[in-house]
Amino acid sequence: MKRMLLRLAAVWLSALTVSANTVAVAADRKFENVYPFPMKSFWDAMKFRFTRNPAKWPESLPVTRQPSVNRILKGNEASITWIGHSTFLLEFENFRVLTDPVYSQWIGFTSWLSVDRVVPPAVTLEQTPKVDLILVSHDHFDHMDLPSLEFFAKRDNPLVIAGLGSKPILEDAGFKNIVELDWWSKHTLNKDTDVTFVPAQHWSMRVPFVRNMRLWGGYYLKFRSKTLYFVGDTGYHPKLFKEIHERAGAVDFAFIPVGAYAPRDFVRDQHIDPDDAVELHKDVRSKKSVGMHFGTFQLTDEPIDEPCRLLSASAKAKTLQPDDFTCMEIGETRTLFGSELQADNASPVPAGSN
Repeated sequence: MKRMLLRLAAVWLSALTVSANTVAVAADRKFENVYPFPMKSFWDAMKFRFTRNPAKWPESLPVTRQPSVNRILKGNEASITWIGHSTFLLEFENFRVLTDPVYSQWIGFTSWLSVDRVVPPAVTLEQTPKVDLILVSHDHFDHMDLPSLEFFAKRDNPLVIAGLGSKPILEDAGFKNIVELDWWSKHTLNKDTDVTFVPAQHWSMRVPFVRNMRLWGGYYLKFRSKTLYFVGDTGYHPKLFKEIHERAGAVDFAFIPVGAYAPRDFVRDQHIDPDDAVELHKDVRSKKSVGMHFGTFQLTDEPIDEPCRLLSASAKAKTLQPDDFTCMEIGETRTLFGSELQADNASPVPAGSN
């Protein structure tokens, strides 16, 4: 206990310094959830971190799929590649999107109080094709990774879209083309493409004591006649996602978090579990969905392979078809909206390759 208190005191002193330098770059108002829930305090989070009983994860695992990126696509076709955690490369005809790009080996506001990556990114920063648009769901370190963002800002100069209050930190990362959105706001890129920011049940904070100064949410990305929904991080509320469907419309393909959910009494309000994820899939009437936010960083206590097992069981129990809501492997590429859904068009990495 004494050791834990000393570590907490060190975190607190470090946070005071960082917080003082961070307030000025956030929004000038605090944001609230559509359906507010009791927020855990910084000390609740530290207690969880130092007294938790997590399942044993491997220290590292290799990428076992060979990604197929930089593809030539036509019409409404789309290609998705899971790079890891909540990072997906979405490729369309002459247009590429990255969601929450996180390529770093560790996440956190200091290296000694961080979470290490278990599976490397399926493609490196340099191997990632030039991107036109980056979508950032919120400011947590496992979604807003400044080293990764700085790389793409310098190399590609893409448009980046994020919630209100995010512009200063994105400018510091080097972006010149930034759009901040409020919930339900839409940004039209061109005649083929628009993006709508929708609510999620979550929160924002990059350092202790500076909370909810940047808006969090998910994205409806419309490309020609198809709609993809990137949910971001969220808890489940029985009204919220039905309302999102009513206001934003049906979904052709959704990226839904299925991990970082245990113990439920600590994270229920802010992270859905696989059973909640199936309810969300049904609420927004997604035609097809894949899980994300699992198997990359051990943020909570569940086993590394549990989210997909529970997702499969819940989808079956709730009478979904076998390919309605599935897990991908890190490095897997899928083609959407062609003549049929290609459940896995990636090949295993050859034995002995790295």
